[in-house]
Amino acid sequence: ETTMTRTLNAAGTRCEPANPPAALLLPLAISALLAFASSATAATVTVPADGQTTVGPGSLQNSYLMNTGSTLTVRPGGITDYIPALGTNVSVAIEGGTVQASRAGGAIQLNGGSLALASSTVHNDIGYGALLTGPTNTTVAASSITGTIGIDARSGTGTARIANSRITGTSAAGMDGRGQLEITDGSSVTGATHGIRAVLDLSDSNPNIIIDGSTVKGETGAALQVLSVSPS
Repeated sequence: ETTMTRTLNAAGTRCEPANPPAALLLPLAISALLAFASSATAATVTVPADGQTTVGPGSLQNSYLMNTGSTLTVRPGGITDYIPALGTNVSVAIEGGTVQASRAGGAIQLNGGSLALASSTVHNDIGYGALLTGPTNTTVAASSITGTIGIDARSGTGTARIANSRITGTSAAGMDGRGQLEITDGSSVTGATHGIRAVLDLSDSNPNIIIDGSTVKGETGAALQVLSVSPS
């Protein structure tokens, strides 16, 4: 309950208190807070060439455009939208973080460099989890990657090491591409079509695919479909 005291001055004019009561100030304060909150919206952040950016807990769900030689680190509790690379030799490390995207292409898209996930989640509602179109060394540990294709590695070079992790393709293969592939330590790779669709270079004398203590499953196709490329 608010009590207002009104007095009259010598001329008979009503005098109001100099300061309005708290009950009148509260709606103004709420409006100001709402206006501030609405202005704090996610954005697209450009990481300059050879620049470094770190995302921590409480940060906005921004997208990060990576230029040549740039580095992005997502710390525990950090969250981002999609992470596309505009240049090469890009490094992305996600440690206890989340990439949540609804984008064509990849939630993470690199043209060469390194991708390291540890205790993290990558999810793309309408595109690939990770799209690797250049030579990229990928390490995924205790994490999950989900997309129309979980990981699409088109580079023909690079290594993907998947340990104690889950890779899921919701409308095509769980993993698709070339390069060296190691799936170990209780990992699972599942695709709506093939589990893994791999292109092997017959000129390479080393094993291209290693599956150890892990599961590969194709819902409507082969668990492992292998295509070959003869040396030129």
